Amino acid sequence: MRRLGLFLLLLSCLILAGCGERNVDEFKGVPDNIHLEIYETIRFGGFVSYTSEDTLVASVDVDGRITGINNGVTTITIEGTSSSKNIKVTVGTGTSRELIIDIIDIGQGDAILIQLPNGETMMIDCGKARSDSWAKISETLIRYQITKIDHLIITHNHEDHYSLVPDLLENYVVVSIYGSGSTRTNIMYLEITQAIADAGLVIYTVEVGDKIIDEAGLVLQVVATQNIKEETNPNISSVCVKLTYLEKSFLFMGDAGFASSKDGEYTALNSGISLDSDFLKVGHHGSDEASGTAFLNAVTPTYAVITTAPGSTNHPHIDALTRLNAVGATIYQSKDNGTITLTSDGYTIVVSTEK
Repeated sequence: MRRLGLFLLLLSCLILAGCGERNVDEFKGVPDNIHLEIYETIRFGGFVSYTSEDTLVASVDVDGRITGINNGVTTITIEGTSSSKNIKVTVGTGTSRELIIDIIDIGQGDAILIQLPNGETMMIDCGKARSDSWAKISETLIRYQITKIDHLIITHNHEDHYSLVPDLLENYVVVSIYGSGSTRTNIMYLEITQAIADAGLVIYTVEVGDKIIDEAGLVLQVVATQNIKEETNPNISSVCVKLTYLEKSFLFMGDAGFASSKDGEYTALNSGISLDSDFLKVGHHGSDEASGTAFLNAVTPTYAVITTAPGSTNHPHIDALTRLNAVGATIYQSKDNGTITLTSDGYTIVVSTEK
């Protein structure tokens, strides 16, 4: 009802601005979910017009979803009645509302680019698993004409997840960096933390339950992490996040597994946060100590992606593949499929592969 109130307030402002005086009670009987769709559309950069024209520029299905297109611009119309004629409120999106996720093929390592429907960009990890990793990452960013990363999540302090962070900082504008707060005592950790400091940035330490993004129809929440000083096993401190866009959810597990009671899958299961997700970025490259039965039963993914390299030993492990198959997941692997791209409008997911 808060969103409905915001919509009605916006509508009232438009009316007072010269669009013609109408009573918002005229829209009684229009389902709340249609109002919610309008609010979300406005939030994601849309425009609103108030008209009494007879032309129906778009249609809405019984669930309040957009089903009409006008000149390539997605629009939604709700109809009301006044004492003399029909009136309509039309909402159109000024920018794309698609969510695009690229799991970039850098072998057995993670570099995940996410273009959010609010216009922001995010990367989860920026690692190195082979000599051409940076070329693959930069090619992807150039193809999408991306010059700024609004959110960078460093899941944990392993080379294949964060070694190319200095290259990213040198070549792109990075606004905010998030991590577990865990520390190591090796040269690479010191080099990366120094590069972040030289860029005038800090790593924001996140905790389980934190919402990095919390907007209408778009939430990014931390489901697992630990802050460990001078850690010896960075995998268990992995920052694991769940991204929800309208009706679809995407879970990214870093290198978390179930090797010990402190590992990320147990933390996620005990977080009190629903793990049910349509997509799973499989933890720890499909190792035998990740993607446990209890965890997968809570997630029930439709799609699962494993970041691996040809010739990798036990990645993925047959036991992990068996457990993923048991929950009905369609499995993609970077060693077989190259870069894997998911596109979603919040109601459907389309998967495409490089090969």
